[in-house]
Amino acid sequence: MSQTSYSMNMRVGTTGQIGDGYDYDALTYNNPSDEISYGRALAKISGNDTGCKLPDASDADIVGVAIRDVASENDKYTVNSAVSSMRRGRIFVEVEESVTPDDPVYVRFDGKSQVQTLTFNNNFVADNIINLNIDDVAITPVPFNTDHDTTMANLAAAIQTSDSVGSATTPGGGSQVITITGVSHGTDITIDNVLVTGGASQPVGSVAETVDAISDSSKGLFRKDDDGAAGPAATALLFSTARYLTSADSGDVALLDLNLV
Repeated sequence: MSQTSYSMNMRVGTTGQIGDGYDYDALTYNNPSDEISYGRALAKISGNDTGCKLPDASDADIVGVAIRDVASENDKYTVNSAVSSMRRGRIFVEVEESVTPDDPVYVRFDGKSQVQTLTFNNNFVADNIINLNIDDVAITPVPFNTDHDTTMANLAAAIQTSDSVGSATTPGGGSQVITITGVSHGTDITIDNVLVTGGASQPVGSVAETVDAISDSSKGLFRKDDDGAAGPAATALLFSTARYLTSADSGDVALLDLNLV
């Protein structure tokens, strides 16, 4: 049977694939330090006329998007290779979150450490002893000391001795919350078996994630905001000379239109 109807929508491509084969502009850069996956945003290396890298600062100079090398079996450009960068045209890119053509285009330039809160439902009292595990390793049990605030500070200090933890802080003033930040980008920490024993009453502790861990390997991916609202600073920069032409869900590819020339 002959085909009598045709879809007007382009078939979804793969990261770094050119959106059309005739109307685009590209330059070639060298990458002295980074492995660069196809479809990632590229930043100029300061002081190097032809050098590129993955964006790593909020003021990164974006010079294009890495075009897929269809003649290669790799899914990325290796270190010290020639990188083909699209500066004007349409290209498929991976998005970190759902986007639509109405959204602005942002590019990730930094990973994020996981942040969790450990919250107790009541104050500590005399003779309480607090136990918990971090990545299946028990901390040294923390006994009640003087008052609730002192005990909370001692517990935060005990949590921070874990190799997985970058910081553990509590503000005092009767707070029942400890904020725990991972030591490295992209690594999740497991905090469990929170148990308070002894004393006339035993507060119950609960753990909640407030900031997702994002690996540095995500640099150059695309999104629709600066990803800084839940953390101390933005980790993605605005790419004002690009726009999304299609919608895409998190982890999928969207068609991006560039106009850097």
